[in-house]
Amino acid sequence: MGQQKAAELCRGFRNLEEVFIRYDFYAPKLSLYLQIVRSAPKLRKCTLHHLPESRMKYGLGPTSITELVLGFCELSQSLLKNILSHLPNLRKFVYWQHWIPSDHSRIVLPGALMAIIEEHAPNLQFLGLSWNDEEIGLLGCVDGVTEDMVAIKTLRRLKRLETIVIYEHGHNLYPSASTDVWFTFLPPSIRVVGINNPSGRWDLLALHYAKARGLPQFTKTVVRSPETQQRD
Repeated sequence: MGQQKAAELCRGFRNLEEVFIRYDFYAPKLSLYLQIVRSAPKLRKCTLHHLPESRMKYGLGPTSITELVLGFCELSQSLLKNILSHLPNLRKFVYWQHWIPSDHSRIVLPGALMAIIEEHAPNLQFLGLSWNDEEIGLLGCVDGVTEDMVAIKTLRRLKRLETIVIYEHGHNLYPSASTDVWFTFLPPSIRVVGINNPSGRWDLLALHYAKARGLPQFTKTVVRSPETQQRD
């Protein structure tokens, strides 16, 4: 497709508010889809799955995006910085990464991810996280300090964070700490904690205890597993 036709097509999506893009090796028009995203001034929610870094080298945009979901994308730290630094209105960010690509430079480890969020998206209100803990732990442990430890300690510096949801593998974040200690790393602004597929690791009594432990806005925990669903 020529540039003129692509530009005409993009103009037809100027009122687009939500988009979901899943990369397929056999989908030759991915660059066009991303061009549409960049040309949609009213876009609020953008969900991207399985996108390789080579297809996102020019960043994302537009600045109107308030909700971004990155699932299983191969992104370097520099590219993620570039993406988040150009989304000043971002309030909800979900990051899934369940596998480690052979090129380790194309994954953002938990500690680095949280540092990028703290610098470039400090006004987040909703944060969803999921990592493959076994692989991340082997890759990111330095002098006994694991990546998940570094990541979880950064949470308290996100002063406007209201909701954190930990998905699937991510329930093992900081597994060496008891649940009530884990809650000490949450910011005072936190209202809701969601935990998916906890496999019995979370002590609900400790969650009750956390309500009175420096979290004045804390109102609810949501714990889900394949067998049960518990709500406080």
